[in-house]
Amino acid sequence: MDVESRVFVGILAILSLLITADLCCHQGYTLRLALRYSFFQVVSFLSTAGFFVTNIQQWPDFSKFILFLSSLVGGCIGSVAGGLRIMRGIILFKLAAQEMKRTLHPQMVTCLKVNSVPVDRKIVSRITGYFFLFIGVFFISAVVIAGSGVQPLTAMGLAAGALSGSGTTAHLFGNITIRALPAWTKVYCALVMIVGKMEIFSFLIILQSGIGYIRRRW
Repeated sequence: MDVESRVFVGILAILSLLITADLCCHQGYTLRLALRYSFFQVVSFLSTAGFFVTNIQQWPDFSKFILFLSSLVGGCIGSVAGGLRIMRGIILFKLAAQEMKRTLHPQMVTCLKVNSVPVDRKIVSRITGYFFLFIGVFFISAVVIAGSGVQPLTAMGLAAGALSGSGTTAHLFGNITIRALPAWTKVYCALVMIVGKMEIFSFLIILQSGIGYIRRRW
């Protein structure tokens, strides 16, 4: 099993156990019921499938926050899941660890590896750029959606749901439907969904090509 699969399984197990403990302590769930619900919902939000089998709005805030973060993390590279993806997170954490070592030992020569394979610096640079673009699009989208009169937490849920493709993220922080939003907000959420599914770089390349074509025609 490669490192991405191990990390995915580890994240799934840890988050499921945390939610299980939270539900047992604060919601009075039995251990069996809490395990079943927490495991299903973490899988649903990590894979950005968006399914739910219980009213998660009544869950404690800690559990809802974990599910919210799960939708942003997303699944593995090559899957149909949305979000940042596990492999990008692994490389970013390894990069952060390398920079900490370089701070302590400036002359140290390091090589970032994943599955014992060196990762090219260009790829690391692209992943870093993608991470900041992803976070930037998320926060900008939350601000834009909040401008339609939606509560800030609900706006963040809608932004995360649109960007990751997991629509149920919005239900974590309020009982709101897309139908209740203004028309311009629906159009914007649809645009964010396209950006999230196409990956931000691909969308920017197409947008740049389209702008270049229009300029040439004019």
